[in-house]
Amino acid sequence: LPKREIDRQVRAYRNEKLSARANLIANYTADTLMNQAALLAAKQQQGVFLYKTVHTSPGFKHCDYCDETDGTVLFVDTPFEAPWGFFLVPPFHPNCRCFCTYNIGNNSDMPIEVDL
Repeated sequence: LPKREIDRQVRAYRNEKLSARANLIANYTADTLMNQAALLAAKQQQGVFLYKTVHTSPGFKHCDYCDETDGTVLFVDTPFEAPWGFFLVPPFHPNCRCFCTYNIGNNSDMPIEVDL
């Protein structure tokens, strides 16, 4: 191949990878902000024990950690412990499609789902 063609292919590949990385960062940031906003809204409930349940999104591939964590119920301020860190809310890693629902209850009750 001529040098000009190699340079063109390298530029195209570089631009493709930079665009994919930018999208990954943007999606991770948006998911983090959305889940943190839902957590803050849930914490507005006064005088109740608040629980969170993590869910995987249907139709997406999931990592082993997300599959194992799916359905886990914790007090709202208890972090999820992943091998790579602690998280109050998903996403737990780039490309994570997990989310939380929030529930109320008391010490002896099973959580009751609340629509926010």
